[in-house]
Amino acid sequence: RAMATAHTAAHNCRGTRAVDLAVKFADRSQTIVQGYGMPFGGPFEGRDLDGEYFSANTDFMFDFLKADRPLIYHHGLDESMKGEISGRVVEWTKQDEGIWTIAQLDLRARYVDAIRELVDKGALSFSSGAYPTLVRKDDKTGEILTWPWVELSLTPTPANPYAFAGKTVVSRMLYIPARRSIVTVAD
Repeated sequence: RAMATAHTAAHNCRGTRAVDLAVKFADRSQTIVQGYGMPFGGPFEGRDLDGEYFSANTDFMFDFLKADRPLIYHHGLDESMKGEISGRVVEWTKQDEGIWTIAQLDLRARYVDAIRELVDKGALSFSSGAYPTLVRKDDKTGEILTWPWVELSLTPTPANPYAFAGKTVVSRMLYIPARRSIVTVAD
């Protein structure tokens, strides 16, 4: 049965690339979370739930802030946590599938244990925030042209499902065909 499932999954993924899009803890760490903070494209005809998308051409204005970007919960919209800083972004790199981000949770943060539990359960995704008056988009295509990135959030409701949160790469992997839709593969 396992062989048949694997064969079907492989057949369904022909012409696709396997991409790790999960927010997860780094190996042997309970404080370092990593994943695509700003994935390119989206599962809905190349767009996210808002009808927009980042691309390799998006200007994230990485030098806009001279300090570390804060890691917060749900863009500061949660009534309990408000805008409390839960950690800091420590690294980011541009890759073929988007901007890979690494953040470190602050062990002194009031809700760090709750956040770690949610990451363990695969209940959180990354979502980025930008300085709103400098954001530029192509209204016809939905491409985000300029995104002055100022914060990274861990959220249960991301605009882009490609920023899916999970604990490990092995247990959850998304397969993205050239047309950028999700193919479901059984575990």
